[in-house]
Amino acid sequence: MKILFTFEPKEELRNQISNQFPLCEYYFVEKIEDAGLMLSQAEVIVTMGEDLEDRHINEAITLKWIMVTSAGMEKMPFEKIKEKGILVTNARGIHKIPMAEFTIGLMLQHAKQFIPLNEQEHEEKWSRRLPTSELCEKTILVLGTGAIGQEIARLAKAFRMVTIGVNTNGSPVNYFDRIETLANLERVLPEVDFLVAVLPSTKETRFILKKKHFEIMKTAAYLSTLGGEMSLTRVCSSKSWKTKTLHMLF
Repeated sequence: MKILFTFEPKEELRNQISNQFPLCEYYFVEKIEDAGLMLSQAEVIVTMGEDLEDRHINEAITLKWIMVTSAGMEKMPFEKIKEKGILVTNARGIHKIPMAEFTIGLMLQHAKQFIPLNEQEHEEKWSRRLPTSELCEKTILVLGTGAIGQEIARLAKAFRMVTIGVNTNGSPVNYFDRIETLANLERVLPEVDFLVAVLPSTKETRFILKKKHFEIMKTAAYLSTLGGEMSLTRVCSSKSWKTKTLHMLF
């Protein structure tokens, strides 16, 4: 079986794969445009999910399986893939630890003013008046209670934060103090200190955060988006954003 990677994994991972499945042939390219004739010979393509287009699927005449190494697959050319009868799988949950740690790191960075502190260190200054805060007893609202959302909530509980999750049906999820539905979002937002969006990009969730949502949030609340499009370009230029001190984490 010929397997084409459209990105270059670490050497350690390459060795691990080839040792575990020695009968397969592996080809690694930096980007899909470098695949050349290998694209037409590959039976399996391993991709991050954002580089495949209809023309690539047409060229991959022996392709049977596409493995996507990310959870989100909204940019995949599914119509052409379905037309060719190609199997698609993804790796749900493999990014939950780095993404959750990244989120908590950003929250700590703002609460503890790490960037200004670093600047003061380089300037050889020390100010006791730099305002800092704690995550303890703050409220975090996580839009999306999948693998990443649950891991964010689990780490947030270590800081004794109040954790609220939002999903489609309001069903209970581990590590969340309570779960709300999207229909109750406006009722919950006024109590939120940190809003983290990890929803997949779908027709239902795309552009879900609108001007009215930010108008009812606390002053000096924080926003982090790790999922799909949330209409932030519209929000950031809106009066509601400018008249509050909402902070964009990422």
